[in-house]
Amino acid sequence: MQFLKDLFRKKEEPEATIMIGGVGSFCWDEDSEYWLGKYNGSQISILYDGISQPKDRLGRYVAKALNTQGFIEAKIIDIKNLAKEQCPVEKHSEIDALEVKDIVFQGPDFILIQFFDSEDDEPFWFAEIHGNRIYVGCDT
Repeated sequence: MQFLKDLFRKKEEPEATIMIGGVGSFCWDEDSEYWLGKYNGSQISILYDGISQPKDRLGRYVAKALNTQGFIEAKIIDIKNLAKEQCPVEKHSEIDALEVKDIVFQGPDFILIQFFDSEDDEPFWFAEIHGNRIYVGCDT
């Protein structure tokens, strides 16, 4: 029943700027419909869920992930290792060269990371982190 209530509720106007404790400010981006910020040179996006600012649980997850030293970096290593396990050895140097383009916090325990190779303007690889599980895909 809650799903239907959420589906049909009136969307609130997103706040122009939100603060995530210990992380910093994120500005609303009308085009992407996400709040955007930076972390170690990578873009961070936070999902707009129809309310004026992210739910507390999502905000706490963003803060925990970004404030835990090495968390994102370790996940990126795990993602690349998993991609190498799933791909032929000819792709390994390409996987090693991938750079993070966007880290998208979709919900508590759900992060989407988009990777670009050195020549493309579109996401080339992506990974979904659901709690402790990682799923990797390639957009060819």
